Amino acid sequence: MIRAARFSDIPAMSKLLVSTHARSKYAGRTELCAKAVEETLMAMIAGQNQHGVGATHVSVCERDGEVVGFMAGMLGRVYNICEKLVASDVFLINEGNNSADTVRMIDAYIAWASANPKVIEIELSWSTAVRGGQRMASIYRRKGLRLSGEQWELRADEPQVEAA
Repeated sequence: MIRAARFSDIPAMSKLLVSTHARSKYAGRTELCAKAVEETLMAMIAGQNQHGVGATHVSVCERDGEVVGFMAGMLGRVYNICEKLVASDVFLINEGNNSADTVRMIDAYIAWASANPKVIEIELSWSTAVRGGQRMASIYRRKGLRLSGEQWELRADEPQVEAA
């Protein structure tokens, strides 16, 4: 079942973030800040049911009474300076091993953003933070999203190799 997140879901959502972090490229490079996790989740849940800059969408995936996944997104100004808004995803985690639930969470996020007349773009992303993220691209294409640029990284905590 996909439903709106509640404050009582924060411990389960935190546990999902800890589990995902342990499988990510950041494990061993940086620790999670428990206070930041709690503050971020509390602020995102508190920001639901708003419609302007900083408004949030947070849904959870519940299986047999247990939260096994969640999706969070936020509204911001286009390029931080325009009148219209853009919806950007922040987290998408599903340890329930059910891709249909992942799609339902994405659908709920898109419906939330689409219902706001101030929103002119809805963004969904994937990264290399956790192995297999690129599989999300096919879901996004099927939902009608188009590729919009690329993101590059330079790891400041690792020795750099000179470019050829």
